[in-house]
Amino acid sequence: MTAAFYNVPAVGSRVTVTTRYPEIWILAKNKWRDSTYVGTVVAPDKGTPATSFKLHTGESKMPVREISTLQVHKLKFMDGAVAKKSVIEAPKTLQVTGSKGENYTVTKTGGKVRCTCPGFTFRNKCRHQEMI
Repeated sequence: MTAAFYNVPAVGSRVTVTTRYPEIWILAKNKWRDSTYVGTVVAPDKGTPATSFKLHTGESKMPVREISTLQVHKLKFMDGAVAKKSVIEAPKTLQVTGSKGENYTVTKTGGKVRCTCPGFTFRNKCRHQEMI
């Protein structure tokens, strides 16, 4: 399974962004809640995740919003630039049995393979990598 999300816009970009979250109100007519914000992307704080960005909207109640790119439904740059999406693949996991009967987990995420066996722990390589 793959998922697409927008790249984090550059600091100083003027954007219009629409976020989409599942509606939690049981009597809602729509199953999604969309919110649109217009503003300028500002420098992230120390605790801002790599998949989020800060948007200065100038609103009185919340002048700066932290927006997760995973929740962005639409992204439009005010200067006409095209917003690009990145594609990520869901991790693949495989359970394998070692030569002495131990069970190990091999995981492949975005082209990188990891294994829980001792050989991979010491050498970053093992024969289990070829199985996934």
